[in-house]
Amino acid sequence: MKKRGLIILLSLIIVILFFYNRDMRKSLNLQKEQQGFNRQRILQQDELNNLLKSDILTHQNQIAQLEEEKLALSDQIEILGSEIIADNHIFNSIMNYVLDDGNIPKIETFNRNLFVDSTQLDMDRNELYKVIKKDSILSLSPSPLSLAVRRVDDDYLVRVLEKQRIEHGDYKSDWYYIELMYMDSKTDIRGWILVKHIDDYTPVAQKTVVNIKTKKNAVVYNTTVFDNIEETPGIVYPLSKNARILSRKDGYVLLFGTDETYFWVHEDDLDYLDTYN
Repeated sequence: MKKRGLIILLSLIIVILFFYNRDMRKSLNLQKEQQGFNRQRILQQDELNNLLKSDILTHQNQIAQLEEEKLALSDQIEILGSEIIADNHIFNSIMNYVLDDGNIPKIETFNRNLFVDSTQLDMDRNELYKVIKKDSILSLSPSPLSLAVRRVDDDYLVRVLEKQRIEHGDYKSDWYYIELMYMDSKTDIRGWILVKHIDDYTPVAQKTVVNIKTKKNAVVYNTTVFDNIEETPGIVYPLSKNARILSRKDGYVLLFGTDETYFWVHEDDLDYLDTYN
């Protein structure tokens, strides 16, 4: 009887252990499934974070590109505005000459005979290079009533080719025939300008001239944004580039090339003219 009771007890324990192990396996399987689900959610979240980071980087690049385009457009607007001003200035300059306190003969008396009363003047060696000291008009001939060739900004470096004095009655003025330096165009870079609108080219003036050329093998950074220089690969340009200085910052210079490109170079890569007055 005791033996039978022991057998029943053992059978009961075995049944209990069976169901306990079964429940434990189910619980472990559920935990593994939950862990797998959690890992999948973490991977999905990582993918989502990477996509968001990529979108943020793309938007930052787009913003930087828009800033560059904004700066380029601002420069173009400035250039177009200058051209509009030049058109107005051409007309106003003629009128100002004519109405300058009666110093210029009236239009009806200021005729072709003016050119008969012109005298070529000798030039000193220190007159070879000059700097335009105020916005001026290059004229087709040494006359305040001449047709204009183009407008020229102040601080332009020029080469003097000839000097003349014109006289008509009480009117007398000296004129330089000049050539704008570091220009690719050959059609509108020469003209006449009043000597009084010209300054000497000195070491001080050298640092203020706006037309310049780069040295050969200069490192060029093709960006308009100064803060992007470190991220922009420098390109060694084997030839000199003619350009106009737009701004300076921390030893670098932003240039607008005669090929209508914007780029930065280090100031050491500028090829300054060292022939002074």
